[in-house]
Amino acid sequence: MNIKKTYIRIINALIYKVFVHFPYSKVRIWALRQLGYSVGDNVYFPADLVITMNFEDDHGILYIGNRVSIGPKVILLPVSHANASSVRAKMSRGGQGVVFALRMTHG
Repeated sequence: MNIKKTYIRIINALIYKVFVHFPYSKVRIWALRQLGYSVGDNVYFPADLVITMNFEDDHGILYIGNRVSIGPKVILLPVSHANASSVRAKMSRGGQGVVFALRMTHG
């Protein structure tokens, strides 16, 4: 691994580990944008959001539209090596990124 890739990996890991989990929402949104993800306006996600990512070149594609609220303890998988897990059967590759087709229920 060369110096430039190591530097990029350290900076990306620092942004993710410190700022994506920061207590202030606007800082978390800034951090996702710095990592190359698309985040719309009026977005909320809690500090315990987990995003699987490769800290080097390919972070995967993640698009969060306008006026989106993400609940606590959600895991987003823009980069995944799911192998034979049940998650793979519920994912399909769209034109860009991963489209999840999971049924949500509550109650």
